[in-house]
Amino acid sequence: MKRFILLPQLLLIIFGAHAQTLNFGVKAGPQIANFTHATDAKPALLYHFGGFATLDIMNRLQGQAELVLSMSGANNTEKDYYKQRSMYLNMPLLAKFRAYDRLSVHSGFQLGYLLRAKMKITEGNNEGTYDREDKFNRMEVAFALGAEYLITKKLSAGFRINRGLSKLARGYDKPRQNTVQIFAAYRLFESEF
Repeated sequence: MKRFILLPQLLLIIFGAHAQTLNFGVKAGPQIANFTHATDAKPALLYHFGGFATLDIMNRLQGQAELVLSMSGANNTEKDYYKQRSMYLNMPLLAKFRAYDRLSVHSGFQLGYLLRAKMKITEGNNEGTYDREDKFNRMEVAFALGAEYLITKKLSAGFRINRGLSKLARGYDKPRQNTVQIFAAYRLFESEF
């Protein structure tokens, strides 16, 4: 697993000497988050925002590293009895390929660090907000796959699917965290993709 995580970094180092352009930007948007193998949970509409750096590697290939603050979690399937909310600091390491004109596709891995986890119970005798950081693993690994369209040379819009690969909760093997993101991104310098 560690070899796959280090692969995007190695590619950036190897091809870094041939790089033509380094660019920076910010991104933000809504995301739908959910836990797998949780029968009493349904997706939650949340958000993410952060910054990124892109490095041209070849004519149609870029490396991209991001630092993103992401809200994740799930809601109870019956009457929103509870809401689980977690805040992660995510670092996706991606390879971007310009597929057609202003359209690019990207994939890679995302490392996440749990900053906060809380559960809000809205009904019953246990009503209140509870810290749940001890129930979740601090580190998370996910596979990322998405696409992005360059609207202008600085502004783009895209979507990404993050599929959790690591265990989400301590003491449980199956639950993973998945997110579907929609985002708008703004680059500091003009870009072809």
